[in-house]
Amino acid sequence: MRVHYARSLSLLSAAVLIPAFAGFTAGNASAAPAHRPAAKKTSVTAAPMTFARNEGQAPGGVRYLGASAGVGVAFTDSGVSIDLTRSSGADSRTPSKASVTLRFVHAARHPEVTGAQRSSAVVNDFHGADPARWHTGIPTFGQVVYHDLWPGIDGIFSVRNGTLKYSFALDPGADPDDIRLSYAGADRVSVDRGGDLAVTTGRTVLHDQAPVSYQGAGRVTTGYRLLGGTDFGFTLARYRHDAPLTLDPGLDYSTYLGSTDGMPASSFSVGHDDAGNLYVFGQSSSPAFPTTQTSHRPDGESPDFVVAKLDPTGSRLIYSTFVGGSGAEAGSRGAVGGDGAVYVSGVSSSADFPTTTGAFRKTPYQAPGQSVAFKLDPAGSRLAYGTYLAPDLTVSDVEAGADGSLTVGGSTTSDYAPTTADAYLADYPGGQVSGYLVRLDPAGSDLLFGTYLGAPITDQVAKYGWDPGCYVYAIAVDHAGATYATGGCVNGLPTTPGGFQATKKGLASILVKLDPTGHEVDYATYIGDLDSDIMRTDGVAVDRDGHAWVVGDAPPGSVSPTPDAYATECVSAADYPRCATLTEFDGSGHVVHSTYFAAAGDGQTTPFGGVEVDDDGRVYVAGMTGPGLPTTPDAYSTTPGGYEMPYFLAVFENHALRYSTYFGGTSTACAGALCGLIAGFVDIAPDVRSGSVYLAGTTTAPDFPVTPGAFQTTYPGGSNTIFAAKLTLPWATPAKPTASGGDR
Repeated sequence: MRVHYARSLSLLSAAVLIPAFAGFTAGNASAAPAHRPAAKKTSVTAAPMTFARNEGQAPGGVRYLGASAGVGVAFTDSGVSIDLTRSSGADSRTPSKASVTLRFVHAARHPEVTGAQRSSAVVNDFHGADPARWHTGIPTFGQVVYHDLWPGIDGIFSVRNGTLKYSFALDPGADPDDIRLSYAGADRVSVDRGGDLAVTTGRTVLHDQAPVSYQGAGRVTTGYRLLGGTDFGFTLARYRHDAPLTLDPGLDYSTYLGSTDGMPASSFSVGHDDAGNLYVFGQSSSPAFPTTQTSHRPDGESPDFVVAKLDPTGSRLIYSTFVGGSGAEAGSRGAVGGDGAVYVSGVSSSADFPTTTGAFRKTPYQAPGQSVAFKLDPAGSRLAYGTYLAPDLTVSDVEAGADGSLTVGGSTTSDYAPTTADAYLADYPGGQVSGYLVRLDPAGSDLLFGTYLGAPITDQVAKYGWDPGCYVYAIAVDHAGATYATGGCVNGLPTTPGGFQATKKGLASILVKLDPTGHEVDYATYIGDLDSDIMRTDGVAVDRDGHAWVVGDAPPGSVSPTPDAYATECVSAADYPRCATLTEFDGSGHVVHSTYFAAAGDGQTTPFGGVEVDDDGRVYVAGMTGPGLPTTPDAYSTTPGGYEMPYFLAVFENHALRYSTYFGGTSTACAGALCGLIAGFVDIAPDVRSGSVYLAGTTTAPDFPVTPGAFQTTYPGGSNTIFAAKLTLPWATPAKPTASGGDR
C-alpha cells in the first residue's frame, strides 16, 4: 500500500503571451505597500501539452520535454526546468523571459525516469541538413514518473486540464519529510496569507497554489514548510500511515468525439469496464464519424446508433462502430456487461435493422417506429444478437444483468406491446401512453418478462386537465434481479398498502419495485407533495442495502425534506425556479431521507444525468444547473466558467454533500434555453475501485475542457457533438505509476 500526496503547479499571467497552467500565477513585483497586492492575477487559457521522450532532439541531460506557446518544460535527473516568455509592459512586441528550475534536494542522483499514459501523438524533429540527425515518431506521454526519487517515494508530473501537477507516492514507512524541493533561479520564496507559495524572480512573482490532501473521505491539513533560501517541503497534520493519502485530484482526461464534416453527434449514455475503458452510446448521421469498423456507415441523412470504446487514457479508440438500417435510429441507451460485452436499446424506423438468427423478433412491427435491442461482443466486432423489441416504445433506460439479461424501460402508446402471460400487467391499461418494462434473456431470443406499468384511465382529463397516461423515465436492477422504475402517472396507479403516498389528483411522480420475475409488485408509491406534474423524476439507483435513491427536479414545496437534509428549501433566483431533489426509500418503499440541491443564481437545476450509487454507498447526481451552485473546496471547478448551461456533478455521503463541481456545459454562445435542451446532456458511471467517475454526453461548446493527448482535442464542428471524460475524485486510491508503451 502506498501513501500519496501532491501539489499543483500553475502559471497565470496578466500578459496573454504566457499560457495558463492554472493556479501558479505570474505577475510583476513592485514597491507597493504590504497591504496592497503586488501583482494582478489573471486567468489565461492554456495550450495543450504532452511530454516527449528525448531521443536526441534535445541536449543529453534532458529526459523528457514539453512545450506550448510561451512555456517550455524540461525534465532532467535533478529537476524540472520551466522557461516562461511573456510580454513586457505596454509594448507587447518586446518579450521578457523568466526561468526557474524545481530541483530535487538530497534526492537520488540518477533516478529511473519513465513516461506513463502514452498519448497517440508523436513528435517529428527535422533539424539541420543531416538526415542522420532527424528524429521521427518520438512517443509522447501524459505523465513523467521519477521512480524512488527519495527512498520509497516516486514523483509524478502530469498536465491535466491545462494544469502542471506534481504528486508523490509513498511506500509504507517512507518519510514525507524526505521530500525537499528548491526553486533554483528564484530570488526568494515565501508563504502568503492564502497558503500559496510566492516565488519571486526579478520583477516576476509566481504563486504556487496551496497544497490540499485527502485520505478516505476526510481532508488532511497540508502546508508548505520553508527550509531556508529557496528550499521548501511540506507539513502534514496527523494521518494514517497505513492508508492512501491523496492530494489534489482532478481531471484524468476529457475529449470530444465527433465528425469533422460539421454534422451533429449526440450521446445519452456512458459505461465503463473493470479495465478502465470508457464506452459511449450515442447516435450520428455523419459518414465521417470516427470509427474503426467500416462495414456500415449512415447516409448523411438518417442517424444510426454509435457505440465507441475509449482506452483508459482517453487517447485512443479501441473500437467505434455504427449499428442501424436504412431508416433512422435514435435515443440509444447502453450498458456494459461484466465480460465487456455491450447491450444497447433505442428507437428505430428501419425495416431492415440488423437482426440475428434466433432473435426474439426478426421482422418490424406495423407501426411508425419501434424499439430495438442488440448486443456486441467484447471486441465490438460481432453482433451477438439483434432484435426488434416492441412497437411505439420510447426507450428511457437499460440495465445489464449479471446473468447476461437486458432490462429495458420506457413508455409506449401501443396496445400490442409483447407481454408475458404471468406479467404484472399483461393488458394495455388505457389512455394515451403507458409505462412498459421488458427483460430479454441472455441470448436475445425470448422475453423473461414483459409488462405494462400504468393506471386505469377514466375521466381524469375532464376532472383535472391532465394528459391521461403513465411514463417510465428511469430504471435500476438490484443484485437479486428486482427492477425499480420511476416516472410519472395519473391517479389510479395500484399502490401498495403502507407505502409512502397512495393517491394523487393528477399526473405525479412514482416509484415502483417489481420482483425479479416481473410478476408481482413489491411496492408502488407516488412521490412528492403537490398534486401535479411539475415534479419530474430523472433517475433511480439502488444501493447494496436495497434502498432506492430517486432524483428529480421540482419547484419549491414539492417535497418534504427530512431533518438531516442538506437543504430544506428550494432557493433559486430563476423566474421559474426548479431544484434538484434527492429522496431515499427503504426496502419497503418508505422515505428515510429527502433533500433539495440547487444553484442559488438565475438558473434551474435539473439532474437529468440521473443518479448512481457506488459500493461504498456514495450517491452521485449529475445534470445541468446555473450560477451559484454549492461547490466543495476540492471541486474540479468552482465556477460555471461562462457556459450558457453548465453541467454539474454532486456526490453525497451519509446524507452530507461530499463533493460538488461544475464541469463544462453547453456553448458560451448558446442561443437561450432551447439550445441547452436540444444539445445538452450528461450521463455518469462511477467506479468505486478507482475513485473515479466517467462522464459522457452532448455539448455545443467549442471551449469544452479537453486535456492534452486526448483522442480529439478540438471541437469537430456542427451544431453539437459528443464529449467523454474521466474525473478522479478526492477519495481515490491511486495506483503506483507504471511506464507505458514499452518505455520502462
